[in-house]
Amino acid sequence: MRVSELRELVRLPESDTLEFKTRLPDLQTVSRLVASLANTKGGNLIVGVREGGEITGLANPERAQRILQSAAQRVSPAVSVQSEVIDLEEKPVLFATIQRGDSPPHLVDGRAFQRIGDRTVPITSGTLYNNIRERATDGDAVLQELKRLTTVIEQQNEQLVALDGWRSRVTDWVLGGIVGAVVSILLTLLFGVG
Repeated sequence: MRVSELRELVRLPESDTLEFKTRLPDLQTVSRLVASLANTKGGNLIVGVREGGEITGLANPERAQRILQSAAQRVSPAVSVQSEVIDLEEKPVLFATIQRGDSPPHLVDGRAFQRIGDRTVPITSGTLYNNIRERATDGDAVLQELKRLTTVIEQQNEQLVALDGWRSRVTDWVLGGIVGAVVSILLTLLFGVG
């Protein structure tokens, strides 16, 4: 990223592909942000900048990079995150690019998130359906995608069983219901089953 390009980005408002932070919040919040960008369109995170273009800088940019990488490691399946520290107005700023994921939904603690405008929110069945529809263009592709989703759900269930609480079971039921609805819609559209 060139300094001139970063200056242009800093002037923009937050959106579904751009997030500003003066500092990185807790690990869970950063993990959800990373997953939400990967589940939507991908995007950029700029740390050390306040929305509106004020450059605050970072006292310890290397620590911010470590936190970001730790947050990315909590996302499953894995997502691509590249980051670099750039001096902007003689202040260090962390610039990170989160790629759109190849295998959404990307989960954090068994939950999936997406970007809507400048907010990180739980993923909707419509988004899951659109992700599947983009990748599954024929009957064989639908079956492969259903197999992949089944694997994702099994991995999520293993995580939830490890947590072994009522809250984890509710998350499992909700996500399972969403995936079931998406599968039902796909089968109806592609095969007239239903």
